[in-house]
Amino acid sequence: MLEAFKVAPTSLQQLMVADNGNAAQVLFQVGPSSLEVRSTVLDKVNATIADPGDQALLPKDATATTGGLAVVGVGLLDNITANRAQLTIVALLLVAAFLILRYRDLVRGLLTMVPVCLAVGTSAVLVRTLGITLSPLTTVGGPLVVATCAEFSVLLIDRYAEERGRGLDPTESTNVAAARTGRAFFTSALTTLGGFAVLMFSSLPLLSDFGMVVTINIAVALLAALVVVPPLVKAADERHLLVMGAGTPVGKNHRRAVMAGVAGVAALAGGLVMVADAVHQKTVSVAAARTTDRVEVPATIPASTTAAPTTSLAPDATLPAGPAERPTGLIAGVFYDALVAVGVDSGIARCAADDLLATTPEADLMAMGIADNPRPAAVNAMLATSATRCGVTPEQLAKLA
Repeated sequence: MLEAFKVAPTSLQQLMVADNGNAAQVLFQVGPSSLEVRSTVLDKVNATIADPGDQALLPKDATATTGGLAVVGVGLLDNITANRAQLTIVALLLVAAFLILRYRDLVRGLLTMVPVCLAVGTSAVLVRTLGITLSPLTTVGGPLVVATCAEFSVLLIDRYAEERGRGLDPTESTNVAAARTGRAFFTSALTTLGGFAVLMFSSLPLLSDFGMVVTINIAVALLAALVVVPPLVKAADERHLLVMGAGTPVGKNHRRAVMAGVAGVAALAGGLVMVADAVHQKTVSVAAARTTDRVEVPATIPASTTAAPTTSLAPDATLPAGPAERPTGLIAGVFYDALVAVGVDSGIARCAADDLLATTPEADLMAMGIADNPRPAAVNAMLATSATRCGVTPEQLAKLA
C-alpha cells in the first residue's frame, strides 16, 4: 500500500490520506446486496479488526473503524429493528392514556383500544406473511394503525353515545351509528386507501413497500372498527359496563372518574418512561482491537517477470467486439460509459475497455494520472489507441475528447 501511495497522483493521495498523515481510508467495493447481508459482512469485518488471528496486527497507537453508506444503512436497520415494537407500544399507551383521561371512563377507553390492538396484531401478521422489506417508511406501520383505528373507533363509539343520550336503546343506537357514521368514514377510508395504493405500483421499492404497508394498515383499521366496535359497545352497554343513556351524562360517576384518572396517568407514565429509555439508550461498545509494538518494514513491489509480447497485430487489424455488458472495474466502467455516451456500440466499447486494462494495469493508469483533470497527453494517447484498435471511428473519438 505504501508503494502504491508513492506513485499515486497527488489528488488521489489527498483523497486517501489526511494532510497531517494521521488518518487514511481504504476503499473496497461491495456488490449489490440487502442491508441484512451487509450487516453480516460488517460484523465479520469488525470481528476481524478486533481479532485478526494470524493476520497482521494494527500498530499500537492506530485504530481502524468501518465507515461509508453501508455502515449508515446497517446502523439505521438495527435501530429500526430494535425500536419498531417499542414505537407501537408507546403509541398504544399514549393513545389509551388520552382516551381514558378524556372520557373519564376506564371501560370506555379500554373498549376503544380493543379494535386498535386487534388491528395492530393483524397488520403485523400480514406484513410478515407478505414478506415486505423493513425500511424507515414501513416502520411507521404500527403507530399508523393505532392512529387510524383509534380515530374510527372513537367516531363510532361517540355516535353510539349520542344516540343513547337521545333515548334510543342499545340495538337502535348501534344501527344508527353503524349506518350513518360508519358509512361516512367508510367512504373516507376508501378514498385514502386508494390514494396510498397507487404507491404500490412505484418502480422504487421503498415507495412500493410503503404504499402496500399503508394500504394494509388502513384496510385492517377500517375492518377492525366496523366489525368489532358495534357489537362490543352494545354488549358492554347491555351489561351496564358503560355509563350511557338518557339523563346519564358521561363521566359523572365519581368512582369511575377516579379509576379512569389513575389508569390514564399510569398509561401516560408508562409511555413517557419508554420514550425516555429509548432516547437515553446506551450504544453497544465494540471490542478493542489487538495491537502490536512491532514496526513493519514497507513492502516492496518485485520487478515484473512477464516477458514482453513477441507478436503484434497488423496496423489495420481490428479487435472483435466484446460482450455488451458493462465492465465492473472502476476505470474500465468509466471508459465504457464515456464511449457509449458518444454513440459507440456497447460491444465495441467493452472491447476498448478490456483492451485498455489488458495493456496497462489499473494501478499503473492511476499512477500515470488518468484521474487527473486534465489528463496527461500520454494517457489520452493510450485511450485513443485502445479505442481505435476496437473499431471506434475518429469522429467518435473527437466527440469523446
